[in-house]
Amino acid sequence: MPDERDIDALVQHCSDPEIIAFTTVPVPYDRAYAAHYVTTLVPERWAGGRKLVWGVRQVGSPDRLLGIINLFDIDPDRGTAEVGYWLAAEGRGRGIMTDAVTAVLDHAFLPAPEGGLGLFRVQWTAAPENVGSRRVAERVGFRFEGVLRGALVLRGRRSDALRAGLTATDDRVPQRWTTPQDGVADPTRGRA
Repeated sequence: MPDERDIDALVQHCSDPEIIAFTTVPVPYDRAYAAHYVTTLVPERWAGGRKLVWGVRQVGSPDRLLGIINLFDIDPDRGTAEVGYWLAAEGRGRGIMTDAVTAVLDHAFLPAPEGGLGLFRVQWTAAPENVGSRRVAERVGFRFEGVLRGALVLRGRRSDALRAGLTATDDRVPQRWTTPQDGVADPTRGRA
């Protein structure tokens, strides 16, 4: 869980144009908001149980926040949730987010009596242009399910959304999707 030691890193990372473009972080993202986020919003979300927030750190550097993963819209009755994430530029292309999302999915699908959430399905949604997020979703085994036409509004701009899902019974074999938007997406396939 991100905490007060992460305030400066949050301000720095949430000023990155790529993170701003594909998330709903406030603009400008200042120290006051970062402090409110880690001292109030994150603990409230964990306490409510419908949105869990993890800080992503590189192995061997536990004091340096590189990203955030949210597991949200958690519905224990239906056994469903959605995952979203961002990673600082300095962490991209090294497999850090792929490993972190894998760990969150392991926790999501682990039966509740064993300490997990006991979910059956986790979904992923992102703009077609968010190639980094797509790469991670493909690598951890999400199956492409379709395009939600005009479903996203980011920074006042309406966009289609790619949707993918993963169930507890799916294997985690990396996928390579073909989508109608592939003419828009970056065709390179580096490790995210």
